[in-house]
Amino acid sequence: MIHNTNPHRFVTIAILVMAIVMMAHEAAHAFTVDNIEFRKISNSTVTVVKGTYSGDMVIPETIEYEGTTYTVTEISDYAFDSMGGLTSISLPNSIERIGTGAFNSCVLLSSIEIPDKVTSIEMEAFYNCSGLKTVRFPVSLQSIGDYSFYDCKRLNDLEFPSTLKSIGDYAFTNCEYLTEIELPDGCDQIGTYVFAYCSSLSEAKLPASIPDVGNNLFMGCTSLSEIVIPEKVTVIYPNAFYGCTRLSSVDIQGPVTSIHTGVFDGCTYLESITLPETLESIGDAAFRRSNLMEITIPGNVKSIGYACFDRCPQLENVIFADGEESLELGEMAMGRLKATSLYLGRDLTYTSDEYGSTPFYNCTGLVDITIGNNVTDATALFGSRYTKLAKLSSNAIDPPVMRPFSEDLYKSVEVTVPQESIEKYHTAEVWKEFVKMNATVGMDCIEVVDDSSIIVYDINGHEIKPEQMKDGAVYLVKQGASVKKVIGSK
Repeated sequence: MIHNTNPHRFVTIAILVMAIVMMAHEAAHAFTVDNIEFRKISNSTVTVVKGTYSGDMVIPETIEYEGTTYTVTEISDYAFDSMGGLTSISLPNSIERIGTGAFNSCVLLSSIEIPDKVTSIEMEAFYNCSGLKTVRFPVSLQSIGDYSFYDCKRLNDLEFPSTLKSIGDYAFTNCEYLTEIELPDGCDQIGTYVFAYCSSLSEAKLPASIPDVGNNLFMGCTSLSEIVIPEKVTVIYPNAFYGCTRLSSVDIQGPVTSIHTGVFDGCTYLESITLPETLESIGDAAFRRSNLMEITIPGNVKSIGYACFDRCPQLENVIFADGEESLELGEMAMGRLKATSLYLGRDLTYTSDEYGSTPFYNCTGLVDITIGNNVTDATALFGSRYTKLAKLSSNAIDPPVMRPFSEDLYKSVEVTVPQESIEKYHTAEVWKEFVKMNATVGMDCIEVVDDSSIIVYDINGHEIKPEQMKDGAVYLVKQGASVKKVIGSK
């Protein structure tokens, strides 16, 4: 499969001219020994330059030319570029540099052992070596350049040395046979699209030292099943796991503050995720088309982008945890969910598009809505559209501002409000229209029992043990497919 993810290949005329001039210069000063073209670097060293090569090659450590012994220390830029007949090559330990595009498009080359003195693999060094299966990296390697192993489709055996510090953009894109990678902890600079479209990649270990997860890092890795986001990561950049259709486990260990656009879009196996309390923003379509069954939005989140949870067909329970600041929702942020339960712990502000699409667009399955005690404005709910709504509970002492509901819902919905505020609710706009309004000190009370089939969450979505429930505190209790909001009672 070919993916159009390589803007770098559109080389400018200026670069082409430079390359032609460079090759002409090399040709003028090159000499041949044993059918290999060389050029002097110094009085004692030479580099291998562009020639016509094929078959099995051995590059010598030293050569004799005109009575002088030279050490071979480099493979020049594009020295073996497009040598489609090159089947194998042995490099001497004296090699210190492998140049840009050195083995570009050597399609029959199946393995390479990079000498130990090489500290950097330069840009495009093995670009489109589509037959390359194994690479042995040197123990001294510090950097892997942009596009260096791009489109090496059969590459499947990689072991990165502990000395590695950086990997460039698109370095291993389209390595379709690559099944697992483990990056060393000191590798803290990882570019964009590095492992994109590695369709067989099922295991990936990120280094503990990285501060972020880069753009499109694992985009299209359709076999990747789990990932741990290390403890120093603060940002997950756009489309990092876009289209990872088998990703089912995400463990965010770091103090992540931002999940950007499309990060988990299309992760159809992803059923659950715990978002960190440090999270402040979630970008457009970040969880669109995932298979999440429930989600808790932490109280520090300030914005959720367009279509963030749109078309999540299994998302039934949504909790906006209590928070002091309002949360801004983009249009269709929670659009087209089958959610039946919603907890609103703080004010929501929202934007709508030119068609009037609101954050909860077409969420017609809501049965149970609970409004927390910090809420003053609940207009984002657009109550008239929830045709299946049966219960509406408010813990707010002062009645939150609401949009009108339909006449049928005013008659059928059971409303619960705080005991001390029932008179306020009876006279407040919208609230006063509900026929079935009851005063209570809380919600349904249950007796805590030691039952392994019950899962208890506090109002911020953290799982707790039943025996940790406190009198009068609000909890969510899940038993099978049923979720109820309760107050603890010993």
